[in-house]
Amino acid sequence: MVDWKKLSDNGDYLEIISHKSEAVTAPEVFFVISAFLSLNQGQKAMQLLLEKRQLLWESNPSLLLKANFETRFALRQFDEAYADLSYFQNLPYVSQKIEEQLRDLPHRIRVEEIASGGPKPIDEEEMHALLRDERDPAALLAYLNSLKKLDLEPFFGDLHSLLEAEDVHDDVKSYALMLLSAHHDDTTVSFEKGGKRFTLIPQEVRMPYGSSEYLRVRSLVQQGNEPSVSEVAGELLDQYVLTRYPDSYDCPAELDLDNQAFRYLAKRYLSVKPNSAPMPVIERAEKIDGTLRSASALAA
Repeated sequence: MVDWKKLSDNGDYLEIISHKSEAVTAPEVFFVISAFLSLNQGQKAMQLLLEKRQLLWESNPSLLLKANFETRFALRQFDEAYADLSYFQNLPYVSQKIEEQLRDLPHRIRVEEIASGGPKPIDEEEMHALLRDERDPAALLAYLNSLKKLDLEPFFGDLHSLLEAEDVHDDVKSYALMLLSAHHDDTTVSFEKGGKRFTLIPQEVRMPYGSSEYLRVRSLVQQGNEPSVSEVAGELLDQYVLTRYPDSYDCPAELDLDNQAFRYLAKRYLSVKPNSAPMPVIERAEKIDGTLRSASALAA
């Protein structure tokens, strides 16, 4: 008898796939689909999902919707995603939760399509409307990322509005400011970020990840024999620098202090008991952690 959960927990994805023909219940099929996805075999995952769609829908429609569309997005199959949406919308009513998932999907598909540079091009008029009306931070970041493919100057006003708005996430403001800075916007802007008021000219603001101090600490953080700790420590450093932006990175004179502090925090975030550390490292780590926690997380 196949212990699907144990194989999945152990990362034995090839073993799971070898038992594909034995997957008869919906949970077992989901394990096989997950294994295909973990091995970057999205097309095979999609094929199995379509073969077993009725079974999966009857068992767990919410999980099916998530798996279906995440796989379509990974494969950049946006026309197919719209077709899937039509199929699901025409199925009998299940619950209010499923109705809400279906109602959100047209917007989600379009966001993913734009972010990937998908087949349906976005024009200037549509982008103006999206930047004006959207407030979901993940969607806005996707739209801002797509601006890199367009002439940015016509959107300076939209970016100024995002900076000045009170209901826009700080990470979106950071990205908007970076775009303006990179494109030498010489307009004075005034906005609030992280509880602090800034008045500045974007082209005069240094990019957050360009300082020699940041690059040197980033290099230190990536060293060591604990890859997972190094990875998380680097992510925390990046988020900390972005949270402070447009203020510069307040790197201490002794660069290794931040190296140790970010690695100390990374172990805490990974639920690994940190080694004993000198008090200056702990104090610096607590200060960094306070700054990170004061910044609201992006909506899921």
